[in-house]
Amino acid sequence: MTRSFTAGISEKAYAETLDILEAEFNALKQTVAGIKAEDWARPTRLRVSASHPSWDVFTLVAHHNVATHMVQDLVADQRGGTPNNDHTTFFVTNAAEVAPAVDEFTRNSAKGLSPEQLRQTLMATIDEAMRVARATDQGKVGFAFFGPMRLDELMPTRIIETAVHGLDLTAALGKPPHLTARARQSCVAQLEELLQHRRGIARPADLRDDIAFIEVACGRRSHGDARFPILQ
Repeated sequence: MTRSFTAGISEKAYAETLDILEAEFNALKQTVAGIKAEDWARPTRLRVSASHPSWDVFTLVAHHNVATHMVQDLVADQRGGTPNNDHTTFFVTNAAEVAPAVDEFTRNSAKGLSPEQLRQTLMATIDEAMRVARATDQGKVGFAFFGPMRLDELMPTRIIETAVHGLDLTAALGKPPHLTARARQSCVAQLEELLQHRRGIARPADLRDDIAFIEVACGRRSHGDARFPILQ
């Protein structure tokens, strides 16, 4: 299937995407607001490799901030160019190559910040990301980590980032998932599309539970099918 990276999504789909993301951001903000002093050093289930330390809650929140700030970075970018990704192909990466760079960038981004400063930074980043997304033409093209991309194609990827790492955060804190229903549905639809694109298969019948499917697809749970995970 030939993909058009310049077409973007419909105005209606984009408006729905922003509403879904804003609700998921609000759920994330409530969870982050409740992080206690002793929670910041809790380990998470995220680790780049055996040679890297596991992410703790502080590092995971820092990554939320980095991932969200991609919205501002794209909007501020003036290089333009021809988009080379959409919301599906954005996640077609070599994790062994990308993850160490993400780990280093994430850790460096929070150096010198106290937990409270990081908390407030993330809150402000979320609010500004939604403001600029709603104030900018959805066809805006800017750099998005791997190359030029349309804003309206970037925003669905932020639902996956926020939702999946939100599951990581609540798991580390020992809390039930704050994942909103519409964000869950968006994640499932996007991951089903990615599964078809990368592996040429439909969602397996034994993964009808949405959370199980999301976590298997993203490498948070093991699965007997070697074609998983499709995203890490």
